[in-house]
Amino acid sequence: MLARVAIHGRIFTFRKEIRSDPARRIAFDALSRETFGLSFAQWYEAGFWTDRYQPDTLADEGKVVANASVNVVDTVW
Repeated sequence: MLARVAIHGRIFTFRKEIRSDPARRIAFDALSRETFGLSFAQWYEAGFWTDRYQPDTLADEGKVVANASVNVVDTVW
């Protein structure tokens, strides 16, 4: 899903699926490295990034500036 979002008069791009988009995945990784000092690149390249990890991103002219992620996990109650 791709959508344009206006925030304080600026237009951002919201995207739900980034795993299959190399440019967006790399931009997401740059935000992760800048913010938390960790990279998802090796994890992705090793095949560990499945559809159970779902990061949603907000980008400003191609640069990912915000992220919210969902990890789908199985639980037993």
